[in-house]
Amino acid sequence: MIALVSRADLVACLKDADRPQLVGLAAALGYGLFEQAPEPVTPPTLPDVLDIDEAVTVEEAVPAPVPPQNPKDTAKTQGQFLRVVAQQSFADDDEAEADKAAVQYLDRPAPPALQAPEGYKPPEQPPLMAWNRLWPFLKMALGADIAHHKPDMPRVINTLAKGKPLRRLPKVKRKGWASQVQLIMDYDPALVPFSQDFNALKAQLSQVRGVAGLQVLALPTGDPSGPYWQATPTGWRPLDYYPWPAPGTQVLVLSDLGCNGMGEQRRVRWRRFGAQLARTAGRVWALMPCPPRYWDAQLCGLFCCVYWDRGVRPPQGVARYRVYPAADTAGGRDEGAAECLLSLLAIAVRVEPALLRAARLLFPAAAMDVGTEFAVWNHPAVQAGPLAFYLQAGQVRRYREQFRTDARVTPALQQQISGLLAQHHAALSPVITYEEQCIYAELTGDALPETARQFAQWLVETVQKPHEGVFLAAKQWSQRMGGRQHPSLWQNKLLAGAWVVANPDVPLPEGLSLENLAGVIKGPVLKSYIYQRGQGVVFAASASEASGSLVGEISHQLAQIQVEGVAEAGAAVSRLYGIGQTVPLQYGQALLIRSDREELRLDWCAKPSWAEAMGRDGFGLYADWQYKDVVQRFRWLNPGRFLMGSPPDEVDRRNSEVQHLVTLTDGFWLADTTVTQALWLAVMGNNPSKFKDNPANPVETVSWQDAQVFIDKLKGLESDLAGQLPSEAQWEYACRAGTATPFSFGANITPEQVNYDGNFPYAGGEKGLYRGQTVQVKTLPPNPWGLYEMHGNVWEWCADVWQEQLPAGGAVNPFGAEGETDALRVVRGGSWDYVGGDVRSAIRSRDGPDNRDYSIGLRLALGHPELRSSQVAAGGVSGRRVAEQRQTEAIPDTDNKTPDQIQRLASWFRRNEK
Repeated sequence: MIALVSRADLVACLKDADRPQLVGLAAALGYGLFEQAPEPVTPPTLPDVLDIDEAVTVEEAVPAPVPPQNPKDTAKTQGQFLRVVAQQSFADDDEAEADKAAVQYLDRPAPPALQAPEGYKPPEQPPLMAWNRLWPFLKMALGADIAHHKPDMPRVINTLAKGKPLRRLPKVKRKGWASQVQLIMDYDPALVPFSQDFNALKAQLSQVRGVAGLQVLALPTGDPSGPYWQATPTGWRPLDYYPWPAPGTQVLVLSDLGCNGMGEQRRVRWRRFGAQLARTAGRVWALMPCPPRYWDAQLCGLFCCVYWDRGVRPPQGVARYRVYPAADTAGGRDEGAAECLLSLLAIAVRVEPALLRAARLLFPAAAMDVGTEFAVWNHPAVQAGPLAFYLQAGQVRRYREQFRTDARVTPALQQQISGLLAQHHAALSPVITYEEQCIYAELTGDALPETARQFAQWLVETVQKPHEGVFLAAKQWSQRMGGRQHPSLWQNKLLAGAWVVANPDVPLPEGLSLENLAGVIKGPVLKSYIYQRGQGVVFAASASEASGSLVGEISHQLAQIQVEGVAEAGAAVSRLYGIGQTVPLQYGQALLIRSDREELRLDWCAKPSWAEAMGRDGFGLYADWQYKDVVQRFRWLNPGRFLMGSPPDEVDRRNSEVQHLVTLTDGFWLADTTVTQALWLAVMGNNPSKFKDNPANPVETVSWQDAQVFIDKLKGLESDLAGQLPSEAQWEYACRAGTATPFSFGANITPEQVNYDGNFPYAGGEKGLYRGQTVQVKTLPPNPWGLYEMHGNVWEWCADVWQEQLPAGGAVNPFGAEGETDALRVVRGGSWDYVGGDVRSAIRSRDGPDNRDYSIGLRLALGHPELRSSQVAAGGVSGRRVAEQRQTEAIPDTDNKTPDQIQRLASWFRRNEK
């Protein structure tokens, strides 16, 4: 690597600079001033400011002292570097559940008036039908005649009285639940208002009937042709196909069968599904949150349709079941009732399904039925999500005006909806309630509540403080929006987003955090690079536009970055910077760098006490640890998010590679190579490896337990070296190095990049070299983060206990290291004797903790052994972790094999057993 600053340049600077200049240059390079040992040595001096394009190591920054006799007594250089130590991704309301476990890295409490009350639960959604009306229907639809052990004496007497022979003793029959029941729930996004009703029925049915013989399925997309979810004790498990019911199974479908909507496509799918189901299951009941006037005649012939809404009595016997007449649906879908209900709800900032149901029930059943509820949720004037809907920005003024003028929205209804908003939104931030109170007061002319008035006054006083154009921006905003509604609340993301859209060239006012704009700003997602240069941090739009030391990356949509300097006392000063601007650094002070998509915490890193050298190169921050004559380099990996596992269409994908989002909130050190035979020999005094032709080869034939002994010895040699095996998530994060392809090198590999069996290439690639053994580390190219041989060469032990099912949902800091002593442990990466498909980034396997195999080695991690396991619902599909080593390989014959071959065969069977 060619550096623009050579050692000679630095020596010249050291010669001519005085001590103040030395301090300035050390800071500019990211180092601290090294205080010499007691022996009087003239300190070097450096120029005041120096911009660098390539990294300079600590050894280049200051001259190394003469080492004393004992290497442990060496005074180690205390350089200082910025690094990313924590990351948080911002989520909108619809993603809040998935990112619930994300960690807040800075305690920034809001004023008391802005905090949501603790422990308050919003009212539950009113049911579509009372349970005392619903369960008799369920008992009838999902029931069966069960023979009792008692004889049916009336039938016996009647048979004998007729002079007929009694061929068998008739038994008394009673009504009971069918032995096999299949419940299908339609989770089409259009039916979100009824999802809670579906879930409640499922829970109550499981309670009164029991779960034995009850198969619960869900349609996550609403398409009966698939995919499906199946309920398990641990959560939902995805299915690739529909499990057709066995003969005699009672089937109940919770869906509108596509009848609520105007489109024909959903109804066609349900007709096709119903026709197939009728040939298998016989009578199929459909409990429909849809008015009979919208029912489809063909669907009524395939399903026993039952109307599900208030005031309806469902049939309690098959004989009393009647088919509702299907009316002509060309007249539309409740436009008038939906407009009225939307007008009533116009003062709400957001409308949840429970609030929508409660508002509909304010009207008589004849005026609004379940079809109105569907029409409102799917109205073109609203933007609906999984949790709530919002009025489109261009529709807010119209519907709020109708709230004031629509004769159907009487003053009594206005007061009732205001009370419902207070109840349903009491669990949210009070700023939502304040805004809704302000809107209600504006539209009705009522007095503003005192709490809302105090908040509005506090807001006005805050934004009127002169600072960086805030006063002018707040005044312009008040002029445009103040006449239509009371001043906006900065913590409300929708209003904050509207403000930014209306003022694209105006700096954000003080008190507005960019995290409030997550999911609001529309446009492409951009990436900017963060460089440490001189005495500042620079944001660059591309790697070619800036010089200095690369610290990290940040994604954003808004072209402004918010920076907070975090002092030791916890005070934060926030300012906005554009791309290309320089943020001045105060050494020792952490930085929070925030965009509208994520937040990074940058902190200073002095050279660790265990490190002999520390610096930055083209791959990032590194530190070198030396024992005897062996040097092991560790690279700092920034925290981040990635998709762990493989997509369904990846070639040679295994069922165990469940793809899910993983967030690593803490950075960590990872060795850039596997542990070499030289390092193992220096620490342990022996070399168990098979391939000993080069001490730089990776150590192999070591068990997971051997790795723990090795790590314990390291800690004894260097107490500050917090060595450990990486977690499985950390390993794959490092292997992928920001890529999403099967390999960190791209869609395919060659033996010039990875040591694997080139006779069996990946995905139709060309055959290549098969080396038949390990190669020395750093022989092959590194991945984009400077890590060598993450693919192939040797499998690498991870800390985790083997899990047959990884979670399908998002996970934060997953670390599965707890388990029995003899539990199987994870190995990753593939090895020299495995095929191309078995050295992918996502490949997973396992082995016994006491097994030694000359295809398994280890790689060291440092930094955060106490990672917390996130609590996520398991929903992945279990399966074999690693398939056959070669697709053409038959089950081996163990006759006449050498001991090494027998060991390999035993390992092969163990790793490929089901």
